Amino acid sequence: MRAGSRAQWLEQLKKELQSNAYQTLLTELRIEESFLRRFRTWAEVLLFMHGGDSHDPRKDSVLYPILKAHGEVPDQRWVTILLTVFWPGLDSIFKKRRRWDPLDPDR
Repeated sequence: MRAGSRAQWLEQLKKELQSNAYQTLLTELRIEESFLRRFRTWAEVLLFMHGGDSHDPRKDSVLYPILKAHGEVPDQRWVTILLTVFWPGLDSIFKKRRRWDPLDPDR
């Protein structure tokens, strides 16, 4: 998989999160979780989650309600949200480990 493809996938995921279907999920979370009220859109959530220190304990205040909601309601949208939130870490792991795949021509 080429870096351009990964970047396109991430942009596609971010675009999907802009839809009303995803905004509704954030609106519902904001009602329940006071920390999330500072974020009006998923783009703002991603800016927070992808920036700063990965060990910032405030990030748990974002992740916990998402994971809880995902556990309570089996909805593919939560998987998409989690994939997008964790994308930088997953992409980093991919870059470090792709040389393990002898069939990958891009290594």
